[in-house]
Formats: sequence, structure tokens, C-alpha cells
Amino acid sequence: MGDTGWVLLVDDNLADVEAMRQAIIEYWPLAELRVAGDGEQALHLLAHSERMPGLIILDLHLGNVHGREVLLNVKADAKTCHIPAIILTGTDDAIERQACLDAGAAGFFTKPVTFRAFGPLIEQLRNLLGAGTRRS
Repeated sequence: MGDTGWVLLVDDNLADVEAMRQAIIEYWPLAELRVAGDGEQALHLLAHSERMPGLIILDLHLGNVHGREVLLNVKADAKTCHIPAIILTGTDDAIERQACLDAGAAGFFTKPVTFRAFGPLIEQLRNLLGAGTRRS
């Protein structure tokens, strides 16, 4: 990913995690993906990482800490506030979308159903970061 760091995917749905992993392998093959299965794990990982991710992909409906709360924590912390955070969730609620964008999300996308459908999204995210396909 060049100097943009790694990608943090925060999602508790194993099928969605696997679909995203497969899409990244196919469409962004050299990106480093790390997964947090819930919001608490994501916040812990960010608090204890020496090298920050270049992108956070965040589901909203997580088991213990809601994704918007994770987003608010990320944007309130000087160590992580600069990291683009993309919401990738199963809901397409306009009020939720606006609340996330107002909280600092760089984008809000509704989940595709298959890993092939994630491909165009991965390409959009890569372009957002200006990232190539090579790992650092």
C-alpha cells in the first residue's frame, strides 16, 4: 500500500469479512488487511498499534460497540483522526448515512452480497487513497 499503512476492516459477520478478503486479494492483491471482529477490538488495536492503518472500513451493526461510536472515537483521537474511515454496512438509512458523514466518515456504502460485487468498491477505495497495488 505504499506509505498509506494497512487496511483495518471492522466487521463481525464472517461471511462479509471473507467476501471482503477475497475482493481485496483479487482487486488490491498487495494490500495488507487486518480484521477486528467488533468495535472494542478495533479501538484496542488502534490504541496499541505503532503504525496506523491508512484506511478503516467499518460496519455499523457490531455486537458490543456500535460502528458510529467507533467512528466518533477514531475522529476524536489525535492519533487516528486523520485516517479515512469508510462505513460499509447493510443499512441504507439516509439519517444514519448523514450522521456518519457528519461524524467524519469519508464515505458510506451499502454492502454488496458477493465478493465480486466488492471489486468496484475496492477500486474506489484504492483511488480514494491514491494507493497503488504494492505493499510497503
